[in-house]
Amino acid sequence: MTTKRQILSLYRPLLERHSDLALIQAKFGPLVVLKPIHHLIRGFRVQRTAYSDYPEYHWDVGFTFWHKASVYGVAGTNFVTPDIKTMYWSHPHHEAAFIDSIETEILPILRSVGTIQALLSFSHPMEPRWRWRLELPVNQMCLQAALGDFAAVARASAEMRAKGPLQLPWWGEETYGDMMEGLLPFCEAGDRAGVAALLHHWEDNFIATHGLQALHEKTPFPVEHRSE
Repeated sequence: MTTKRQILSLYRPLLERHSDLALIQAKFGPLVVLKPIHHLIRGFRVQRTAYSDYPEYHWDVGFTFWHKASVYGVAGTNFVTPDIKTMYWSHPHHEAAFIDSIETEILPILRSVGTIQALLSFSHPMEPRWRWRLELPVNQMCLQAALGDFAAVARASAEMRAKGPLQLPWWGEETYGDMMEGLLPFCEAGDRAGVAALLHHWEDNFIATHGLQALHEKTPFPVEHRSE
């Protein structure tokens, strides 16, 4: 079985070579993220599989300004090294192949998605795997509210209302209330300060929940600058 020690052995050289990388602890094991963290969380991870000699690699991009958002994000997918044989722990070039893939393929992807708008417009050959998550009404309401696009928020809220509060597993009554009773009224009123205050509050809770205070830099949302 893949061990935490093995995973950290792959991360350590990358953490030493790239000053904008940091290690955090997450639900499914250690995760490497880009720092500083503003409104997006971007990272990669190595996870166990049912095969002791074969791990799984993932990269992820998500947003921080909803307290129930996932640290693993709304975009991203698993990936492999160019030579699939090097994916095995027992392969002599396993570590080198992983590091090369991260530096030549994954880090450029993660660094290119640096803003909320970049996340929404992000295009990748594997995006059919995650596009549906990005387009869920609950995620669209947060993202579009942060941008100040209240018309887009209204469209997403109409879809959410049509599905109702019990559209599990993607949301339940608490999530429905967060969006429809918490966020939506500020958007409908055009209250940019109210939207920003709520999103900052949710972001603070997300950062605290995942222990990211040392990596987080508080910055304004686009909604705080955009005018009609």
